[in-house]
Amino acid sequence: MRILTPVSIFSPPEPPQVYVYTRNPVEIGKKNQLLCHCTNFHPPRIELQLKAANRELPDCHQSDMTFKEDWAYFLTKSVDFTPEEGVEYSCDVRHNDGTLKTYRLGMSHPGGGGGGTTSVGNCVINGQIQPIV
Repeated sequence: MRILTPVSIFSPPEPPQVYVYTRNPVEIGKKNQLLCHCTNFHPPRIELQLKAANRELPDCHQSDMTFKEDWAYFLTKSVDFTPEEGVEYSCDVRHNDGTLKTYRLGMSHPGGGGGGTTSVGNCVINGQIQPIV
C-alpha cells in the first residue's frame, strides 16, 4: 500500500527570486507604488517587509500566496508611497530558515552599498539590477 503525501513535504527548499521595483518611473515627490515580488520559492513560509530609511512602511497590501503545479509559490507586497531624495527603499525577505535578506530598490546586491532609486525599466532580481522586458 502506498501513502500519498503532498509533494511539498519532500521537495528541497528553494529560495525566492526577489523583484523590487516601482509601478511607474521614479520621480522625486510624485506618488508611486513600491512592490516586492517573490516567486519560485518553496516551502511557503515567507515574510516580506517594505521599508523606507530602514523603517517599515505602514498600510502595505499583500497578495494571496499562490502556487504553480510544481509547488513553487509566489507572493507580492506593495504600498503607495512618494519617493523622497536620499531615502533608501527596500524589501526585507525572510524565507524558511529565518535568514533575513534585504533587497534595495536600485541596488546591485542585497545589503550592499550605494543607494537611491532605480532607473526607468530596471528592477532588482536576486539582488542584481536587471532590465524589465
